[in-house]
Amino acid sequence: MKRRIFTQATLTCPRHNKEEAGTIMKNRIKEMLAAGKPVMGTFITLNSPDLVEIAGIAGFDFVIIDAEHGPMDPESLQNLLRGAELRGATPVVRIPETSDTWILKTLHVGAQGIQLLGM
Repeated sequence: MKRRIFTQATLTCPRHNKEEAGTIMKNRIKEMLAAGKPVMGTFITLNSPDLVEIAGIAGFDFVIIDAEHGPMDPESLQNLLRGAELRGATPVVRIPETSDTWILKTLHVGAQGIQLLGM
């Protein structure tokens, strides 16, 4: 079964209708794939920002935070996503249900990609 990863759109400043400098973290997956380089990542199933940071320090280009099988909600995801950003790993979240609420909350707390169920 092929999985699709949806990424967050570029944010614009509503006041000036232009991109805000420094508001979006670089997406290493997109950059490396565009350059023809392989990417390497891992799954994180525990609610531990330390593990996410360790994955980034170990050199993983991305982490898939498994909120489907792990004990995560949007509030706890925020801390895991901060750990990925801190260490330069692109955070992708596997969400527990394919609902607008989960998708939007996950993107709002900082995920750069979402892995949907059954896709």
